[in-house]
Amino acid sequence: MTAASKTSNSKKPTKSVQKKSKTKSSSTPAPVPAPVVPAVVPETVANVEVQEVSIENSMSELLGSFSESIQGLTLSLNKLKSDFKLLEKQVLKEARTMDKANAKRNKNKGTRAPSGFVKPTGISKELAKFLGKPADTKIARTDVTKLITAYVKDHDLQDKSNGRRILPDAKLASLLGSKSNDEVTYFNLQKFMKPHFIKE
Repeated sequence: MTAASKTSNSKKPTKSVQKKSKTKSSSTPAPVPAPVVPAVVPETVANVEVQEVSIENSMSELLGSFSESIQGLTLSLNKLKSDFKLLEKQVLKEARTMDKANAKRNKNKGTRAPSGFVKPTGISKELAKFLGKPADTKIARTDVTKLITAYVKDHDLQDKSNGRRILPDAKLASLLGSKSNDEVTYFNLQKFMKPHFIKE
């Protein structure tokens, strides 16, 4: 009996110890995690170096730029002068060649006899008398027209309101064979003068 009681007594304290330990563990609060604080990164300020440009350097660069531009223009002008001289030589050479060719052509043709209105032709006795020329006179139509025009101006036979119109006097009307209702102008004068030129 004594041994059994000892054994039971020895077991009891063991159980009580275990209970106490359970009670202690349940009453202890759980540790709270510390709040996370973001790390503050210090701002880095860049040190910008300001380069001071002196007025002298600025003006030197500007003058240098102008100097380069002037040199470029000078080179261009010299090239233009050179091209002009070359072109001038070519043009003069071509002109001399053409002049020689024209001279040969004119030499081969010789002197041409006048023809058409500039060719002297026989005129009627009435026209010769009007012009104060001999009856057998040969004269170009252009020269006759000039003499008739001079007669109109000398005798004031030009219409003042219409400068192209001729107002023949009795002598000129007799030569032209014009009637009072005929309009005589410098443009149709040859029509009235046609009968006075002898066809050859």
